[in-house]
Amino acid sequence: MRILIVYFNYPQLSATYVEAEIRYFQRQGIDIEVWSECEPGAAYVPSCKVHRGTLSEAEAAFQPDIIHFYWVKMAVKHFESTSCAIVTVRDHSFGLDEREISYLLSQSRVRAIFLFPHEMVQAGSEKLVAVPVAYDSNRYPIANHVIKQNDMVVCCTAGLPKKSLETFFQTAALCPSHRFVLAVATCTGHSETIHACMDLNRRLGSPAEIRVDVPHADIVPLVLSAGSYLCTQSFQKRGMPIAVAEALASGCYILAPRLPWLNDMIADQGATYGDPSEAAEAIIETCRWSPQKWASVSASAAKYGFHRFSDQVVLPKVIQAWCAIIGSPQ
Repeated sequence: MRILIVYFNYPQLSATYVEAEIRYFQRQGIDIEVWSECEPGAAYVPSCKVHRGTLSEAEAAFQPDIIHFYWVKMAVKHFESTSCAIVTVRDHSFGLDEREISYLLSQSRVRAIFLFPHEMVQAGSEKLVAVPVAYDSNRYPIANHVIKQNDMVVCCTAGLPKKSLETFFQTAALCPSHRFVLAVATCTGHSETIHACMDLNRRLGSPAEIRVDVPHADIVPLVLSAGSYLCTQSFQKRGMPIAVAEALASGCYILAPRLPWLNDMIADQGATYGDPSEAAEAIIETCRWSPQKWASVSASAAKYGFHRFSDQVVLPKVIQAWCAIIGSPQ
């Protein structure tokens, strides 16, 4: 099976959800190539061939069985540039618009749209398939136990204005006994966000450590060693952050904004907050935990994360859909 993935800025360092899926598909024997609309803000060595010409040129060169778009908006933008008989779409909840979904559903060549479960719309269409975010279980294996630094709070994210990163620094300023580490990746067209983070951190007395464009090989041990993970997603974006799934797999206690889709994502593996003071209260409360309590919380998070978000659990559904569409044995 040959799949041409269409993505905005591959290989973007912070978009580990794309890389996790590519690597899983490759391990299942699927031939993957990527067409990228633009250059990444922070790059890494890609795991497959990347096309930089036009999408039609990439399609002609690779001759895929399926063109697979990441993001509904990218599919709407570039659908007419493709001629492949089979098109599928994997959204990441970037401002999902039901009109765009309706447009894609009306196209006969669009055979499946994979949406996060809480974003399922027009549920009567058999083209819509609920698939949560998936992390790379080779990179974050459930059996990988490390010594936790329970006073360390991390956040790994893209440097975008919509990430509400001021929450991280404001919370850090309220928790002087904890070590806060923000790993932030430069994003295409948004380098000013990182400068704004550094400025705010300085104005608050530098309560957090900022690491910019950290390689994947260094992100993994950072998250594995942290006691807690602070998610700062804003209400405008109804996504399932890949970093939260990776933090769960790493056995972190999750602090997430009190938003319905994040409440569902973390279940009972953390706490939710309404503002930085509430986040700080939840973090300071963990100071009272015994080593046994921390060990129990970490083991529970890792087990929950694997069974709900690991590539081994989530992504077979995508491959099964592809095989059914092209009439290929699984």
